[in-house]
Amino acid sequence: MKKGAFVVVLLLVLLLALNNYVQIKSLQRAPGEAAGESSKISGKDSPEDIELGDVMTKLQRHSNKLWFAGRADNWPLAAFYIHELEETFEELTEHEIIDEGVDISMLTRKMGLSPLKLVDIAVTQGDSSAFLSSYNNLISHCNSCHQTSNHSFVVIKTPDQPVFDNQEYEIR
Repeated sequence: MKKGAFVVVLLLVLLLALNNYVQIKSLQRAPGEAAGESSKISGKDSPEDIELGDVMTKLQRHSNKLWFAGRADNWPLAAFYIHELEETFEELTEHEIIDEGVDISMLTRKMGLSPLKLVDIAVTQGDSSAFLSSYNNLISHCNSCHQTSNHSFVVIKTPDQPVFDNQEYEIR
């Protein structure tokens, strides 16, 4: 990767991290502020239609597969999983989900979709180095969102093993 392009990607990652920090601070509840009802969903679907834990597991599965596709420089497969992640993020944003007083839909818009766009740029350019840094930035945003939503005990990391061992990630 050219030095100039790397600097641009690095600056974008740093700006997103700073923006993420500011958003977290502005969204945290004040001490003693009452928590809202768990998983209250408004909009076209009832609360039974969305189980937040299941949607988060889907995000985790797709991000795991994205990691191995990107590490193998299999850009078409990585692009596929970016699309799957986008669809899942959209599912979270369109239902206006409030969980324990935290606006999950708004957090998803700000902390999920923005960093995913950087991963998409890296994949579109077929840039392995930018993929690594943007993917790690995405995972960092996931963990920041978990902290903001009072789920800091859920810590996501870069995967060591594929979630399923029956899929090829190398290009054939």
